Amino acid sequence: MANDHADHHDEAYHGHHHITSTKMYLGILGALLVLTGLTVAAYNVRLGDWNLFVAVLIASVKATLVCTFFMHLKYDNPFNVVILVGTLVFVGIFFGYIINDTSHRGRAGTVQGLRRDPDTGQRPYGMGSTQLAEADFYPLEWPEGHSPEGEATATGPGTSDGAVLLEAARAISGETTPAQDDSETATARGYDLRLRTIVGEGGTKMLKAFGDVPDEATREQISMLGGEFFDSVDVSELQVSDAASYPAELGACLQKGVQGLSLLSRGQIDFQASKVEITGEADADHLGQFRALFSSLPEGFELEPFHLLDSAEADACDSALREILQTQIQFDTGSDHINDASSAVLDQINEAANGCPDSVHLTIDGHTDNTGNAAGNQRLSQQRAQAVLNALVERGIDENRLEAHGFGQERPVGDNATEEGRAQNRRIEIHLVRL
Repeated sequence: MANDHADHHDEAYHGHHHITSTKMYLGILGALLVLTGLTVAAYNVRLGDWNLFVAVLIASVKATLVCTFFMHLKYDNPFNVVILVGTLVFVGIFFGYIINDTSHRGRAGTVQGLRRDPDTGQRPYGMGSTQLAEADFYPLEWPEGHSPEGEATATGPGTSDGAVLLEAARAISGETTPAQDDSETATARGYDLRLRTIVGEGGTKMLKAFGDVPDEATREQISMLGGEFFDSVDVSELQVSDAASYPAELGACLQKGVQGLSLLSRGQIDFQASKVEITGEADADHLGQFRALFSSLPEGFELEPFHLLDSAEADACDSALREILQTQIQFDTGSDHINDASSAVLDQINEAANGCPDSVHLTIDGHTDNTGNAAGNQRLSQQRAQAVLNALVERGIDENRLEAHGFGQERPVGDNATEEGRAQNRRIEIHLVRL
């Protein structure tokens, strides 16, 4: 009778339309949804090294629920063994991936965004901050002859970020670059020559030149002119290149360029083909002299619009922003959501920024304390800086005048061992972008 009852029970079990009850279906589905929600919530909470533990714990519970459910579906041991082995394999792959991912993250360096276009010396203001974050990063390994500033080293001229990335890809694949091509039919390329003012300690000014020159005589001309108008001169990164095509009046234009740079407190002049582009800053008197000097150029050269700042106006704008940010912008804990109480501060920043010269661009820098892990803090600081940028754009500031950067916990101004110091480190700074 007992065996008959057992056989009857098995037949009833296998003949049932639902192998398991509807309540069990719904219960396990609900539990998985709740655990998925907890996973998302845990990702947005800074728990330091506990974040990984919580994620693994939740994933393990979900895997156990799924395993239990499938083992209940089939009423025979062989199927249960298959499910159990498959689950163990999945758990092994999961833990292997977590361990591998964690170990590689430790080797990631800080991503450094372009502050200016290496070809023109200008910052790519025409791009939004999101585009900058995605499009204008330097490669981790540099081809020989290039530096992270987008300038030339002693072995090669400066180049654009796109050209550097192309060289890196060619170096990895073994493909030769056009400069390595021995073909006698190679055409002459355009030249790139830049002159820059560098201000040292005590206000000393140095002329730094880098890029292409047609011959040693031109290099010597720049050196002599720099010695005449500057405290010191550096031409070590100039490269004589007869592969480039140079304007006939380059020497006369260089003389005017060096003399003009000496009038600026900081500045840069780019010579590319027939175009001359100037960026800089000086007081009102010297700006007037500079514009008079560049009212005309030697034949064959075309002057791009000036990008010049009046130092007094720039300093006043910078001081106003610093004064406003004595009252810090507040965010919800562990979030990039700006607290409503900071709306008045944002209104004041908007008013001050609109009072600055139209040519002034601002960088919004986000910083955190050292609570949690460094990668999470860097991400949070970038998100907060972007949130402030978005809030200012909503108030009417042109997005092309703004840049957002996150520095995480790398630049503390207070002691992270104290609550007061950590509060000082959780901050937003806004600065003028200056050469």
